[in-house]
Formats: sequence, structure tokens, C-alpha cells
Amino acid sequence: MSALNLAFNTPPVKSAPITWIVDDDGPADFHTIQGAISEVNTGDTIFVKNGTYQERITINKNVLLIGESADATIINGSYVGNVIEVTVDNVTIIGFTVRNSGEEWTDSGIALTQVKNCNISRNKITANKGHGIRLYTSSKNTIIDNSIIANNWGGIWVSTSANNNIVFGNNITANTGNAVWLDASANNSVIGNNIVDNNDGIVLCGPWNSTIMGNNVIASHGNGIRLISSPDNRIFHNNFIENQESVHTWRSYGNLWDDGYPSGGNYWSNYNGTDLYSSPYQNETSSDGIGDTPYIIDGNNTDNYPLMGMFYSYNVSYVKQGLMVNIISNSTVSNFILGISIQPPINGSFSFNVTSIRFYVTGKTGIGFCQICIPTDLINDPCIVFVNGTEVPYTLLPCSNMTHKYLYFTYDHSTKEVIITVPEFPSLSILLLFAMATLIAVIVYRRKHCTMTHE
Repeated sequence: MSALNLAFNTPPVKSAPITWIVDDDGPADFHTIQGAISEVNTGDTIFVKNGTYQERITINKNVLLIGESADATIINGSYVGNVIEVTVDNVTIIGFTVRNSGEEWTDSGIALTQVKNCNISRNKITANKGHGIRLYTSSKNTIIDNSIIANNWGGIWVSTSANNNIVFGNNITANTGNAVWLDASANNSVIGNNIVDNNDGIVLCGPWNSTIMGNNVIASHGNGIRLISSPDNRIFHNNFIENQESVHTWRSYGNLWDDGYPSGGNYWSNYNGTDLYSSPYQNETSSDGIGDTPYIIDGNNTDNYPLMGMFYSYNVSYVKQGLMVNIISNSTVSNFILGISIQPPINGSFSFNVTSIRFYVTGKTGIGFCQICIPTDLINDPCIVFVNGTEVPYTLLPCSNMTHKYLYFTYDHSTKEVIITVPEFPSLSILLLFAMATLIAVIVYRRKHCTMTHE
């Protein structure tokens, strides 16, 4: 076989991914983002230095696109079409300001068109004449930790068989249209977003089997949440606060508006029920942070366990995977932190013990309350609750079980520190007493021995 044939039959060597630099006015590999995308290989990283890039971008190969700073790495679309359009799977965009899209209904700051497994994270998407982000027939994508502010048509539009997407931890504020619109899609998750000062907060128009959980929906000019022909969705642990209208539904059936008892439903700032009773049937005398009567939405939609205060959730999986501490309170809760002791290594590994849960509560007047759900894998011992250093009584709610304990306590409103801890393990005191008894026995023995010797 000739050398030529040998070379022809040798498979090509794949080069390792490369990071390329883009700078609009300094030494770099490229001076435009689109120029870099056109030239680099699939799998490469494009790092864009701070500056204002007057261009519209089409990402048609799998790349990692990173801006130096979300506040100072700016892509300006000059009010024409989409600023960034992604047309291929497995693209990540991190750290840009994206602004000035066109004004048509289909225009947006970032558009995902018939793609999957893309990640849009930590960007500032603002002042677009269209939508902030649009997903069209695009599934299994994540929209995480972005600021989506003051866009004309709305914040995030998920449309037309765009399924199994996650919208998590975004700040969606002051958009002229709706903050989040799910349209004719299924199995999407809208979780843990701050949604403030938009037209409608969350709109479900035809989607099904989606989860709306842990969002703060505040000061919407229209509805906090609106359902149009949307069945079989799960909507709980959201805070709907001072919206023009909390909720509106039309031809929507089979939706779950609570997570059962004692997990509860949603906080509705216009709910005027009382909290004098507890238990799944709300017929046992004692407060539990859950309203005694359901929140009726319409004949087919009811929150059976409306919350008497806002819902707060804290991920403590750094102690053990999957653990959450949940708080229902009519106070503002802040500065949540765990006190942890590190145990000496066993077989080369350190272990952690949670010694306390600490946070602050703030309220102007009246009586404040907290209902706190603590996993027993986090703290399983009996607890002591201190408010501003003073021990306060609490109720261990009967719904507590082998996996979670539920504590309920009250206090006078102001700004106060709450510490939940466990009693000091008594073995230390026992050891001290044992040591003292041993020392006394030794002294007595020595005195007797000395006396016998002198005799």
C-alpha cells in the first residue's frame, strides 16, 4: 500500500476545544462576535471582551459564548429582528447585555428556534422592542439567573410545542407585556423567579402538565397568574402580592393549587381568612400558618391550603443532597444561614453537624409568626427557639413525621434575630462530673494511703 493510501485511510485527529478572544477595539483573535462564530470549530469557546458590539448574531454551531461582564459586554441589535438567534442544539450564552431588538411579535433579544439543550445564564436582557427571550418549538433548554427588564412585548415567551424547559431564578421586571408566557407547550417548569411590575405575571395559554412553583409575583398591572384552556398544571408555593387581580382562569380544569397538608398552597395577599385551627381538615385548635378556609378561584380551581404568610425556601443540599428548609411567615425573612460544626475525619473524610438555623425576621406592627419545616436529616434532636436571645415557646405541629419536623412560633414584630438550635449534648456535663468524682476519689485514696503509711 502506498504512502498516499496510508494517509488517506488514517482517521483525522480531532483538535481539542480552543478559547478564542473577541475585542471590538483591541488586539484579539476576532473583532466581531459573528466573525468568530463563522470561523471557530464546533465545541470551541468564544470569550468576548467588554465593549459595545453593534451586530445581530446567528449561532449555527455548538459553541460556548461568554461575555466578560453582563453589565459591560453589550450586544446592540439596532432595533432590527432578533439580536441573538440560536439555530443549533447545545449552545450556552453567559454574561451579556442584549438589547434593542426589532419590534415585531416574533422579534426578541435572544431567540431559540427549534433547538434543545441550550443554556441561557446570567445575562441582562433589556430594552428590546420585542420579547426578552423567545423559545419557539424548542425543548429541554434552561433559562437561569438572568435579568429580563423593560422589554416591550414581554419577558419570556415559550411557544408552540416548546416542552420540558426550565425557567429558574430569573429577575423579570418592568416589562410592558407579560413576564412569562407559556403557549401551547407541555411539561415546563417556572420556578423561583422574581416577577415584579409587569402586565400579567405568569400566563398559561394552552399548556399542560407544567409546574409553577416558588415564584414571587408582585405588583402586576393585570393578573398575577392567568390560565386560558390550561389543564393539569401544578401551581403552589408562589407568593402573589398586590397584583391588580391575583388570578384569572378560563376553561382550565384539573389544576393543583396546593401541595397538600402541611406543605400548603400559595400566599395570596388578598386572602382574608383566619388561622385558628390546624390539621388536614383544619379542625384542631392551634395555628399552623395555613388558612382555615380554602381560597376559591372558580368552580374548578381551589387552593385548599392557602398560606397565611409568604413562602421562603432555602437549599441546604451542601450539607446533604436534596435537603430544603421551608419557612412560611408574615415577616420578611432574610440572612438565612446554618451553623455547622466540623467533626474530625473518619477514614479520611470530614463530617458535618448542623448546630443551628439562623435568620432575621422583619415586620412593622402586630404579631409575627413563623412555620418552619426542618428535615430530620438536618436536625433530629428536640429544638430550642431563641428570638433576640430570649427563648420562646413553640408548637411542634402534629403533622411532623420521621422525615420533617414542623415548628410554629410567634413574636412581636420588628427586626429580630431567630436562632433555632439543639440543647447542648449532656455528655460533656456528665464527663465533667465524672472527672470531679474521680479526682475526689484519688485525693481521698491518697490521704488514706498517706495515713496508713505514717502509722
